[in-house]
Amino acid sequence: MSILSGLQTFSLGGAQAYFRTGTSPNLGRKTAVHDFVNSGSRYVEDLGNSPKIFNIEAEIVEQTWSAYQRKKKALEKVLNTAGIIKLVHPTYGKQNVVATVNSISENIVNELNCAKYSLTLLVADKNIFPTSKAGNKSFINRVFDRIFGENQTVLADSVNFYNNGIELFNDARDTIQDWTQNVNDVVSTINGTADEVAAFVNDINSFQQSLTTLMQEPSTLSQRMNQIYNNVSLITTNFGDLFNVALNLVGIGSNRTVKSGNSNRTEIINDNRNAIYNFNDVAATSLAYQVATNLTYNNQEDLDSVQNRLNAAFNSINPDTVDDTIYYDLQSLRNQIRLYLDTLRVNLAFIITQRVNSVPSTILAYSLYGDTSRAAEIITLNFVEDPAFVEGEINILSK
Repeated sequence: MSILSGLQTFSLGGAQAYFRTGTSPNLGRKTAVHDFVNSGSRYVEDLGNSPKIFNIEAEIVEQTWSAYQRKKKALEKVLNTAGIIKLVHPTYGKQNVVATVNSISENIVNELNCAKYSLTLLVADKNIFPTSKAGNKSFINRVFDRIFGENQTVLADSVNFYNNGIELFNDARDTIQDWTQNVNDVVSTINGTADEVAAFVNDINSFQQSLTTLMQEPSTLSQRMNQIYNNVSLITTNFGDLFNVALNLVGIGSNRTVKSGNSNRTEIINDNRNAIYNFNDVAATSLAYQVATNLTYNNQEDLDSVQNRLNAAFNSINPDTVDDTIYYDLQSLRNQIRLYLDTLRVNLAFIITQRVNSVPSTILAYSLYGDTSRAAEIITLNFVEDPAFVEGEINILSK
């Protein structure tokens, strides 16, 4: 936990930092002043509202090196992002901004790692990214970010831990712990970057240790749960591994059983369980959709396999229990991914079957493609044990 945990935080593109000081945005109107020659008269032309400029002195301070590096990397990645960024300001709320040139000073000692930022953020109403182009990757990323934000808000608004006795609290705590353990179990199956894995494990442990306190403030709890999901994507640079992890997270949890009974307390318990696991399934499915745009597809069969797995994940979500706005955005994300993948499909080879007599893989590759280096492709597609003898019904790519 940061030593500045009592300070107010702000969010910029999902990255968080501590808000030290900030100047108020410009107030008033844009004007053009026209002075009349040889006269004391003046005409002031109104040019509309003055757009806001946020000047923020921010800090990232952490006692552990891995947590410090992770938060610093996340913020600086956002600051280097082109176009509109979502700012969640402590007093002005959500704003669309563009980051201009910003400065940083850094102080690293044994007990404390601190980075101080002077940020200048210009409010901008128009997004430079095209939103109408089918399958546009930047649009996909924005829908993904929107779903994650909505998912966090809906979870905070949906849960009720204290309204009806200790049984309610205990069941919710057990359900969240079940979710946490399952996330940890799935993520531990990948061989990620050492620092990021260590940071993720520390976050999970810290979350579990402070769960009772976090449950007293649902908005903070949902924020921490959302951060755990955001950190999943940082653990590995292997998109194939990340895609598998995201899909394996859909449907996790052993505490999804509907509690029987007609009492108000039982209804709230079931609502809490639904809220927690709906949050999980939406986050995991959204992550899988976004990662799908970064996968390498060698042929149309690879692409079809990914689409089938994504469809299964989407279809497992019950639209009757998920917030309508989130489900609509999830459908939008799904449709954009379909368009994106269909565009890729046009240039991908497909697998066809051909019978060959016994022949070395290099000679076969040259006869089929005029390229001996593609022998490895034939060996992989057909699980060839001896490259000197390829025979029978084999799979080859159409181009």
